[in-house]
Amino acid sequence: MRGPRPMFFLHLSAAFSAITFSTAVAQSAEPRLLSSCSHCWPLSGVYANSLMAPDGAGGTYVVWVDGSFRWRLQRLGADLSVPEPWPSSGLGLTTERQSSRIYPVLAADGSGGVYVAWAEQATNGDMSAWLLRVRADGRPARGWPNGGVALTGPSPMVTYPALVRSGKGAAVGWVEARNGKALIRLAARDANGRPLAGWPADGVSLQACECSLGDAVLLASDGRAGLFLGWMEMREVLSDLQVAYVSGLGAARTWTLVSRALPPDAIQLESHPEMVADGLGGAIALWADQRGQARVGKDLVDAFAQRMTPTGQDLWTPAAPGHHPIAAGPGYQMNPHVVSDGKGGAYFAWNEHGPFAETSGRAQHLDAQGRAASGWPAGGIALGLEVAGLASDLDDGALAMWTDSSGAHLQRIGSRWSPESGAPASLSLGAPAGRSNVRMASDGRGGAFMAWEERGGVVSPGLGGSSAEGARLKVLIQHLNLESGVASPIVQLPIDQPGIAFAVHPIAPNPAHGPCLLRFDLPAPGPVTIDVFDVAGRRIARLADRQPFGVGSQSVTWDLSDRRGRRVPAGLYLVRVSAGRNQAVVRITVLG
Repeated sequence: MRGPRPMFFLHLSAAFSAITFSTAVAQSAEPRLLSSCSHCWPLSGVYANSLMAPDGAGGTYVVWVDGSFRWRLQRLGADLSVPEPWPSSGLGLTTERQSSRIYPVLAADGSGGVYVAWAEQATNGDMSAWLLRVRADGRPARGWPNGGVALTGPSPMVTYPALVRSGKGAAVGWVEARNGKALIRLAARDANGRPLAGWPADGVSLQACECSLGDAVLLASDGRAGLFLGWMEMREVLSDLQVAYVSGLGAARTWTLVSRALPPDAIQLESHPEMVADGLGGAIALWADQRGQARVGKDLVDAFAQRMTPTGQDLWTPAAPGHHPIAAGPGYQMNPHVVSDGKGGAYFAWNEHGPFAETSGRAQHLDAQGRAASGWPAGGIALGLEVAGLASDLDDGALAMWTDSSGAHLQRIGSRWSPESGAPASLSLGAPAGRSNVRMASDGRGGAFMAWEERGGVVSPGLGGSSAEGARLKVLIQHLNLESGVASPIVQLPIDQPGIAFAVHPIAPNPAHGPCLLRFDLPAPGPVTIDVFDVAGRRIARLADRQPFGVGSQSVTWDLSDRRGRRVPAGLYLVRVSAGRNQAVVRITVLG
């Protein structure tokens, strides 16, 4: 079993997501109250690089969730001005649907506009996946309704849609609950909002999976009409990574990329597998891998990757499928990230720390054969004490955020750079102090945009603590010119002023041997239902059945028993809290 992280590593993780900038705020707005639920924060998201997208003119699109739990979209120029006729408060949907619109993700449409995908929850609790194409002037593209297009019918659960531009349109993948099972779903639309040729209007179901209803899928385009889709198949201890290739006619080919390798915490966002297009019709998958612990006691967690074709052929180390190490050795090789170089290779970043290893953030560039690119050492290069983010520079290179003892830094690794060329210039971002959910995106011209949250008055999600008094919150964005080293003034994005939000806090202890505590916040008194599901979506226990609770912080205890009073087997479970129109899901791992 994997040991706990050292405390200094936790501190650095929080510190890097809390970057300080020295320039003054150019615009101001009143901050708002917000409770600490994981999907309520404006810049929350599984796919960190999908909350901003380039506009093709040196500017960016950015999407966030406002106080009414509905996404808002804004276009900004390189000087962070709002181009006409975009509203200064950002674009919201024009629709009469009374629903929450959460988990938004973006993808540039290649014509100066952007696709937006999201999950929607109706007032009766039903959920669905949606897609909209927005033009550069802020209006829906021709053929798209103002309120977007529904990709699926009502479902008890839809989580974390993944979005990519595909062929002449866009594709969306997600996990949903249907007839007591967890299903992998995929839908594709053309540039005018119609189903792509051969695709049904409500998408396709690949298969029932042993995956978590709270998990996210991986999605990459082959550059034409085909799609790679990845997901985790949950096992008792170590999980499988499954991949499917779906052709333009919706026909799927499925294979196991690696078996019984992914550790239990791979479902967590910072450790989640990633997948990118390789630029040559294939895809590259990356994951944290715990198999080495059985072979070499000091190899606690390693990082592995594989490049694959649409037929399922492994292009890296084909003699040992799924066994291409990116970072393997003593200690923990944690939080891996990948960015395609567009030529069959990729840039990788990860964090190495003890025991048995020196604490360091690291980066590597592999070519199309999976070998270290020209000039790159076999073990990659050190980037400070920790790398917290990696994004494409839109020119076959990468942008890396990293931290050292002097603070945080942003660095561009160009496609023609190698360590033999000397250290590339990095832009100092100041000392860490109270910022979180930092997001970045290239401007396509050698610079970058960064957006982040500033919070006060409450412990951040996942760190425990009461949120009954809410938090004061700002959402800020800045443009950084990496060539000149000039940072723009900071602009504050407008956000609404709601009251305290419904929230469900992480279960503690987690993992659990015995009774555990679930805490949640209610903005108003009312009945609450709390259900426990296994990874197949089967309800195995009910902890509250429309039980009345008061306003504010509440809690229930689960003794790890199912509805027949028997202790549940070891594994991953989902706990869903429903209070009126509000629902939230948290995860817990039960140990044997």
